Amino acid sequence: MDFLDILERHERVFSDTGFLDVTENIYRDFFYDLRTYDDVDKKKYQEILDLIQLKIEWYQQPNVVSVDGVVEEHSRFANLMSEKLRFLNQKRYSDKTKRELLDHIVRLQHCVVKRSRHSTYHSRNTSECLTLVKFVIERAEQEQAKEKPFYRKATRFEDTHADEQLVGCALHSALYENTPCAIATSDTDIYYIFKALRDADPFRNLNIDIASLPITIYLRKPSGNIEVIESLEREKVHYDDLQYA
Repeated sequence: MDFLDILERHERVFSDTGFLDVTENIYRDFFYDLRTYDDVDKKKYQEILDLIQLKIEWYQQPNVVSVDGVVEEHSRFANLMSEKLRFLNQKRYSDKTKRELLDHIVRLQHCVVKRSRHSTYHSRNTSECLTLVKFVIERAEQEQAKEKPFYRKATRFEDTHADEQLVGCALHSALYENTPCAIATSDTDIYYIFKALRDADPFRNLNIDIASLPITIYLRKPSGNIEVIESLEREKVHYDDLQYA
């Protein structure tokens, strides 16, 4: 099974920022450590190039949808890549070809931003969806759903709330548009946010069982396998033999 199999299973797939990344920190290991163009490793460059091209193709699929927070995260990294190029341009270098390679890869990353923005989810009732997303954000903060000790990371960036937006939009899709959907992510916070919502008063008062909603979570693991949480009610997940194409 490959990524296209996910698309064939679901009418709507909400995509998180890092779902397609083959290994964690692949961007950081390649870009952040560069000091001159001569440091560019062509093998790693090809891995990055393949990944970015895969992301562009992914967002071209008609049933892949994004959210504002995901677009912001893609844009944030594209800007960091551009900053790195400006830094490298101040250094002396001997390999013009490697400079052209990096220019190409940065342009493609900006294409990822455009494609993800074009795929942004537009609900039939924007106000209703925004209210639901706001509630998810407040509930996640109240329950500290994203504050597991092993998930805390020092960062100079503000939280885009992409996870909460993905959850809120998926709930809106399933509840108000009667459209079953999936969330494709590499972030376990998504699952913990759903767990935090199970006993929330608005859903309980309306007799809405979060666990029974037609929402599937595809959780990518660093190994390349993906855990498929078929029901939000299950405490354990089973492994679908999903490998990278």
